[in-house]
Amino acid sequence: MKELSKICRIYCHQNHKRRADLLLQIEQWSNQTVASSTGYVPVELIFNAKRPDIFANFLPEIEDSPENEGLAAKFLKAYTRMKEKASERDSRRKLGN
Repeated sequence: MKELSKICRIYCHQNHKRRADLLLQIEQWSNQTVASSTGYVPVELIFNAKRPDIFANFLPEIEDSPENEGLAAKFLKAYTRMKEKASERDSRRKLGN
């Protein structure tokens, strides 16, 4: 929620009435952004959909596409990454940083 609030303040700072117009676009941006905690885009984990490629219209198609991993493998990788991030936060907290 902090990110949504910050994005709204940045893009609507001159005219707060634009907030309603931009909210759908802001939602789309946030749903197509890779989460640092999981390493995946939300639609990959929720709907088992392909990661949106925003550059597909601008760049030539690359022959070497990433492997298609199953939803269970994505969950496992996301869970592992989240546990690593949590342990990093705990170690920083113990050090007082």
